[in-house]
Amino acid sequence: MSDNTVILRKYFNPAHFIINESEPGYITVSPMGREYVYCLELKIKGGNLKIDYISKCSDRISGTQILNIISKFAKEKGIDVVKLQDKSDLPGICHNYNIPLYILYILSTGKSWYNSHGYKSNGYENEVRLNGEFLNMPMVDFIKLCNSRRIQTRYTGPLSDEELDEKIEEFYYVINNTGYYKNKRNATRTRLNPLMTVQETFRRLKRYLLKNPPRDTGSENDYCEMIKWLFELIHISGVIKYDFRLTSYMSRPYSGKTPSRKFNSSTRKSTNNLLSRKRITTMKRRTY
Repeated sequence: MSDNTVILRKYFNPAHFIINESEPGYITVSPMGREYVYCLELKIKGGNLKIDYISKCSDRISGTQILNIISKFAKEKGIDVVKLQDKSDLPGICHNYNIPLYILYILSTGKSWYNSHGYKSNGYENEVRLNGEFLNMPMVDFIKLCNSRRIQTRYTGPLSDEELDEKIEEFYYVINNTGYYKNKRNATRTRLNPLMTVQETFRRLKRYLLKNPPRDTGSENDYCEMIKWLFELIHISGVIKYDFRLTSYMSRPYSGKTPSRKFNSSTRKSTNNLLSRKRITTMKRRTY
């Protein structure tokens, strides 16, 4: 058993997960009994670690827990740099359409899911600034902006003003009047409207999609089609600025805050005594 496997077995319970290192530095983690369903795929080369694949593969572990394990593993191995390419999505919501999580998180929180866990690109600060300009924009204006940026191809292109107005009207009608919103559990929730900000709209979509995802059956079929249309429009337009190549530096964790110094009672007393002596010395120097 390699050192890599020994370390990972401390965090992935061997009773529930299989850890395999088929060749030096290439590691996969799978749920017990499903060897070909990967939770994690890692490559270690020199002082760098690359995450090739990460997924919530089991109810026993979350994506956040897996990232925390990677951080502990890297630090224990003395690895400073962890790299990945953001391929995160919300799989199989509608017609097996995978919703890009970078859109859902950036437009609801201002940064991607990986960004919130310390994985950032070289242009991260600029991305946050540029994408932040959309958050308070009325949703209807944002949709029109995305449509105007949509590239003309042989099969698709921007909708005309009239076509877009009809599509927006259809979107809000379907979202607010399908079974997904009309069921009893959601009946009291505030519906979406075109003048709502982009951030508020995606906060609500994020809450609904993560906690109670619709399926492409019955009355929710039209809802799925509208969700797919919206996310594809935003993705294809390229309006959101996001470099999918991300890096986390283990030795320089970013918390966003400067750590504060904590004082105990003895430290406070000694500090106060020192300040008093300084005041007395200063007064003596000023006495002629």
